[in-house]
Amino acid sequence: MSYLMNNALWDSFFFSGAAPSIADNGSRQGNYNKVRSRTLAEVMNDFASGTGTLANPRMLLYQTSDNSAATAITADGFATDSTGAATDGYRKFASYLLNVGAFNVNSTSVEAWTALYGSLKGLALGSQSANAPAATNNARFPRILGDSAQTPTTRNIADAAYWNGYANLSDTQIRALAVATVAEVKARAQFFQRTERDQEYLPTSRRFRGFPAAQNPGTPFLGLGEFVNRYLGPTRTAGATVSNLVTLNRSYYPIVNTAANTVLPAAAQNVRWMFRSGTLEAAIARADKTLGTESLAKMPAGGKMIDPSVSHNWLYQGVAGGRTGMPPGLYFRNVEVLDPDNVNRTHNGFGANGCLFQGDLLQALGPILATRSDTFRIRAYGEAVDEPVRPKAPSWKWSCNVPPTISTPSTPHTIA
Repeated sequence: MSYLMNNALWDSFFFSGAAPSIADNGSRQGNYNKVRSRTLAEVMNDFASGTGTLANPRMLLYQTSDNSAATAITADGFATDSTGAATDGYRKFASYLLNVGAFNVNSTSVEAWTALYGSLKGLALGSQSANAPAATNNARFPRILGDSAQTPTTRNIADAAYWNGYANLSDTQIRALAVATVAEVKARAQFFQRTERDQEYLPTSRRFRGFPAAQNPGTPFLGLGEFVNRYLGPTRTAGATVSNLVTLNRSYYPIVNTAANTVLPAAAQNVRWMFRSGTLEAAIARADKTLGTESLAKMPAGGKMIDPSVSHNWLYQGVAGGRTGMPPGLYFRNVEVLDPDNVNRTHNGFGANGCLFQGDLLQALGPILATRSDTFRIRAYGEAVDEPVRPKAPSWKWSCNVPPTISTPSTPHTIA
């Protein structure tokens, strides 16, 4: 379920932030109009005039010299309609927006990832001022927002803050997480069997057209779904369907397990952790292998490790662990999350706030993530040869892609 939801949310939906503003007045009357502070029309008018922002403030209006964008998004029928008819602005709004500072998750720059994670530094939250507990220990990744007494989580499962606090990362943790993320991005670029389509049509190699065959740069994430989700890998035999008949079961998703389906192909055995977690969850596990006591998600003091060999071991037709419907092997251990050495890392405090999750990172940073770069630095170099010799003249400039104008009678959202 989470796999399909991630696919839908990260690759099939666009959230602009164009929505009515809700007043934080404590009202719980169940009447939407009583808690609305600004209507959608007011939000759009302020955004078009440059006096207001959308709920996602990184979204800026791509305004041309003739102000056609502002005119278009405030026109009757775009976001609201005076006649009550259905509007169609949601289909076109993205063509008028620029995402300021979008971050390409295919980046292999440790400095870039460090800057991304560090962008959450210096935010006053709960009981902590902007630079508390220290200016080198103040990157906030809250899973839930509490009251003014909320504190950073601790590493003791008996502490209330382990359960109701918020993740607060130090500069050391941020750097370790950035290094681990780059390592994980590079590792996943070399594994090609990622999605449901790849299970049916096994990719033998993936190279950009024209790239030298002797080189193997790997394949970047082709969508945010690939970045967020676990890889499916060869956990299903192409063309196979789940069956309750042993003789017909050719899938790695057996209901009744057979000896032939209990082991993954050799090429996938060493990367099993990719089939358990998304990129950032695996990066957290990588970072924890180097952080020692400054752990992000290791077992806290007073905790106990979970043994997946006994925690998901029920009987089906008299066979222990015989029915799970999930890959791979005798049964898929749904309480087992592996680190990059394929060692289980789950414990009895694994779901608490004191255990940093991929979702905590995505909740804070998700709106700026992308799988492509639209901003480029163009470098140029010149050298004078006349006398007297003038200084060398290196230069560079930044260039950004913008939505192109399409000369066609069809509107952009209807072009196939």
